[in-house]
Amino acid sequence: MVQLGVFQKRYQLKNIEHGVVGIGGKTLYYMRYQAPSGSWVGLEGASIAQHAVLYLYFPPGFASTLHFYVFHIHEAYAPATAAHANLARINPVIASFRIRDHQ
Repeated sequence: MVQLGVFQKRYQLKNIEHGVVGIGGKTLYYMRYQAPSGSWVGLEGASIAQHAVLYLYFPPGFASTLHFYVFHIHEAYAPATAAHANLARINPVIASFRIRDHQ
């Protein structure tokens, strides 16, 4: 994303925030960011604003399996609309996520 978009100056990332959060009893690392209107242009030439958050979940046993999970939600909208990103809509998905034992 950064290499293809930001470094090539196709869009800018703003309001980058990262940290650790608990959702549904899971500890996740996250990065929240925005690409404000005017910094990215859609397929039809219209300016588009974007809001997104990416979560990484390292379950118990990660050290032995090296398996981790990514949750990502991204909303894009025309800046003239009154739409506000509701990135918390992914929280029930994360909370309900379970790992089946394949052994």
